[in-house]
Amino acid sequence: MNDELKFLEISIPTADVRASLAWYRAIGFAELTTSDIRTYHYAVVSDGSLCIGLHGKGLEQAGLSFVRPELAKLVRQQMEDGIEFADTRLSSDDFHEAMRIDPVGNPALLLEARTFSPLHEDVAQECLAGTLMHIALPCSDIEESLGFWEQFGFISVRTDTGEPAELHRPNLT
Repeated sequence: MNDELKFLEISIPTADVRASLAWYRAIGFAELTTSDIRTYHYAVVSDGSLCIGLHGKGLEQAGLSFVRPELAKLVRQQMEDGIEFADTRLSSDDFHEAMRIDPVGNPALLLEARTFSPLHEDVAQECLAGTLMHIALPCSDIEESLGFWEQFGFISVRTDTGEPAELHRPNLT
């Protein structure tokens, strides 16, 4: 699955998308064009290297989103193979998406590739918050969490010093 998924965004729930959008724009993020596929308020901001999706509904906590063509086919095959999904919308009348949950509750959102926002390569914003260097996710069992996220194309880097492990992803942006 990992080479078939492309990282899209950090997806963040927000009670007020307009206020969140104004805040991100005020610190230097650019607003990107989005489709009207969502039935709730949704916006995307970028600093040119990372996209952040602001979701008015559908998420209880922040997660990582990925896109892939022919998502329904992949998800159905994985379900046949015993992989568990917390939620799926795969009918011909639905915007194809699925959600998996890591061992401590962090969501991994999978979306049909034809529906995501345009590329953000032409955005070169100077963000007051600086450059994102890493994302920290909680975990109670490091091996179990690393195994989960490695399925999404991340490569784990472990240390012998007791420091937290890191996940890297080639061509993340």
